[in-house]
Amino acid sequence: MSHDLKLTAIDWSGSFLIEDAGQAICNVHVKKLFSRKAQLDFHNESLEITPANIWGYKYQIRKNNKPCGDIKISSFRSYVDISLRRRDGHLDHFRLKYKGVFRREFQLFARESVRAGGKEGGHMRHVLTMRGVYNWKRWKYDYVMEEISNKFPREVLHELLIYAGFGAYSFCAQSGQGG
Repeated sequence: MSHDLKLTAIDWSGSFLIEDAGQAICNVHVKKLFSRKAQLDFHNESLEITPANIWGYKYQIRKNNKPCGDIKISSFRSYVDISLRRRDGHLDHFRLKYKGVFRREFQLFARESVRAGGKEGGHMRHVLTMRGVYNWKRWKYDYVMEEISNKFPREVLHELLIYAGFGAYSFCAQSGQGG
């Protein structure tokens, strides 16, 4: 169990900083609160998250101006689905479940691909837990990570946190909990 990974809220628009062992990994800059467009450079690649519809519950992920996945927010069902396409064409599915009632907490799961009888299915493996910590100086929530599974290399986990952090802050804004 490691608390080295952290998301720190920067401003009211939903921008945040990802830190690993106290070192800044990347800054996810959300342009405007209502447009919900995010841009950043991550490991010499340009990443962009843009709304896919006017309702603000589906976002497209672009890497170097090429579509590579999407984020779907379901505030009613309390989860965020993240789909990412690898370079080899394989599609990875993740689910970020909101678990907080009196505290803010998200659990990130990765779907283990299983093909049974031609149907896509699979077991959901718990990857990490994002625990919300309220920062009274900035009136914003930061998140500390509790890693459950070390299946992913650090660089992949950092990129996954970009999408999970964006999903978590967007979910809370849409469900009326603020950023």
